[in-house]
Amino acid sequence: GRALILPEARCYCDKIWNTLRGCRALGAETAHLPYTCPMDHIYNLPAWFGALGVDFRHDGFLKDERVPETIRSDVVRVRVGGADND
Repeated sequence: GRALILPEARCYCDKIWNTLRGCRALGAETAHLPYTCPMDHIYNLPAWFGALGVDFRHDGFLKDERVPETIRSDVVRVRVGGADND
């Protein structure tokens, strides 16, 4: 059983149902962009949990010390489109 570990997501604009100012939620105008954003900002997670049947983990999964070393060291890296950086 393999699981897809998603890359860190970078958000260049906040995702919120209310008014944005400068791509930031009101009251957070001084927040730095881009920022590491939650998975649900860019992925349709209900679809991933349901119909797609994809077994996936968040980007910090392998850094979690609760994950056994045997799992953290058994990794296959996939590069898409000739990306030069990790």
